[in-house]
Amino acid sequence: AGYSMNFFTITNLDFRGNYAANSADINLRAILLKGAMRNITIEGNSFSGYHDGFHADLSVNPADNAGAVVFRRNSVRDNARQGMLFNHGDGLLIEENIFDRNGYNPGGPTMLNHNVYLFEVKHATLQNNIFSRGSNFGTKLSSDVPGGFTDFVVRNNLYFNNGISLDHSEGQSGTTTYTHER
Repeated sequence: AGYSMNFFTITNLDFRGNYAANSADINLRAILLKGAMRNITIEGNSFSGYHDGFHADLSVNPADNAGAVVFRRNSVRDNARQGMLFNHGDGLLIEENIFDRNGYNPGGPTMLNHNVYLFEVKHATLQNNIFSRGSNFGTKLSSDVPGGFTDFVVRNNLYFNNGISLDHSEGQSGTTTYTHER
């Protein structure tokens, strides 16, 4: 069987990469979670100056029951590509965070860079967050297959001055886009 990390918490750390607007020299990620893991809490941290501030790739067999990640009360700002990139997994809570001005790589903003990009996640809740000044999307919820991103709740968030505030698109069945400024 594969390596697994369960039941751990990362709190109150300040992650500062070396990203500068005119530099090609960028730290890739402050935190990378990869593989089968569950019951992870990332709380009270600051992420800035990276390619991706926080990246989780829980691309594992569903029988591994990967999930239950809590990302709470973090400040994620000024990262070159994504503030948060989360691939796959089951059970994600994003709560009381500030995501500001992510996605402005050295070449400027592009349509591929966002404050938060969630790909093929099941059972996700985004609540009481601030998503501001994202290069393209404040929050991108995506899947390449129908049913790949399901059971999500987005409530009581502030979206401010993003290219598009909130987008949900799924596979070949078409694209559904939600935009709402509050």
